[in-house]
Amino acid sequence: MNDNQKTAFGNDFGLIYYPYDFKDAIANHCSYSYTEEQLKSLSEMGKFWKFIENTKSIWDKKKDSITIEQEKLNEKGTMTFVGLGVEYIIINTEKNSKRIDLVKSIFKGIFVGNIDIDFDNPLNNIVFHFLYDMAEPYELGVNLVKYKEPEIDYQAIYLENMNIDFAVGADLINIYFQKAKDEVDKIEIEIYKLDKKNKSRLISKKNVDINEFYYAKKDLAYGKYEFKVTQYIDEKIVIASSMIGFSLNRPRYPKGRNTVNL
Repeated sequence: MNDNQKTAFGNDFGLIYYPYDFKDAIANHCSYSYTEEQLKSLSEMGKFWKFIENTKSIWDKKKDSITIEQEKLNEKGTMTFVGLGVEYIIINTEKNSKRIDLVKSIFKGIFVGNIDIDFDNPLNNIVFHFLYDMAEPYELGVNLVKYKEPEIDYQAIYLENMNIDFAVGADLINIYFQKAKDEVDKIEIEIYKLDKKNKSRLISKKNVDINEFYYAKKDLAYGKYEFKVTQYIDEKIVIASSMIGFSLNRPRYPKGRNTVNL
């Protein structure tokens, strides 16, 4: 924006966005009740944007473009221009161009105009034409970002569904789990022994009965171990847990013993 354009815009101007079409915004998201006469023209509605929910200013005057993100699927939006010095604006989309003539509001005599936002027909730019040709038209780039469904983290869901737990005894471990999903048709348990350098060695690999939801491994010596649970559908891995550590420790006895005389 050059100096002449800044002067033509004046000191108080901007673009305000709200995530509704204008009719819906006034009917369902506005805290002020307008008469039928007021609703006939933006010029009679004063500072209507102040009464609409979820409005936000979206124009950083230091930049020559704006970005609007669609926050919900099928969201329609409205952008309202408010300011002095602009006579009309041209909206250029990927499909067409449209002229919007601004109207003078009863609120401070500023000029206002609404721009419909259709995320299926992205805006390329908005061109502001000034009163009395005080400056050359100013072009503002527009970037519309369509809503994208968040990706579902199925691995996290499957891992939570497995609900892995374990309990140890003197020389055994019981491993408990559930199916990650109903279609699982194979469950594999691997147990590893850790050496003095904490390097792991596979010592047991078993397929568990699909209708059993625990696995017991006996005859284990004292030491450090790890296990992993892997579940399959049609021989394809659905989910594999991380290595889960456990230890079997020698029981500690008191240093002295009490004797009983018979």
